[in-house]
Amino acid sequence: MRIVGSKDAVGFVMGEHQPEGIAVEVWAGGQCLTPFDALPYLPAFLPRLQASEAQLRHPSTFLRHEGELSEHSIQDAFALLAGEAAPELHRALRWLDWGPTTDDVLCFLVPSAGKLHLTWKMQGEPCARSMPVDPADLADLIAHARRTLEDLLMRPTS
Repeated sequence: MRIVGSKDAVGFVMGEHQPEGIAVEVWAGGQCLTPFDALPYLPAFLPRLQASEAQLRHPSTFLRHEGELSEHSIQDAFALLAGEAAPELHRALRWLDWGPTTDDVLCFLVPSAGKLHLTWKMQGEPCARSMPVDPADLADLIAHARRTLEDLLMRPTS
């Protein structure tokens, strides 16, 4: 098992290369965000990780929307983004949309006070959780996780 990052902050827990694939748990704030399907289809999952990493290398992609949410708390911004009232903002700030493995969590990078807040809600939970993140650190973490997965793929199955 390999851990990239931290379960308490943001992290990835990866199993060994098995015939059925590589198990990947995604964690944030001490909560597993992939409790029901931790076996991603890697040919689709890896490019989505790479795309997320690229987005985070340009934080203005997210921060430029701060004015549109300035009247809202982070919880209220999440509720607005999760609803149907602001579809453009929903698409612009949606994050952790990495295929079926992450279908049980709705996640946005919410800009507030010049910072990004990783904000998520698991299916069936009453409210969203949030934590500030540094875009460059998060991009580096995702790059490390992607490279680790690629390395595991190169090894023979157990």
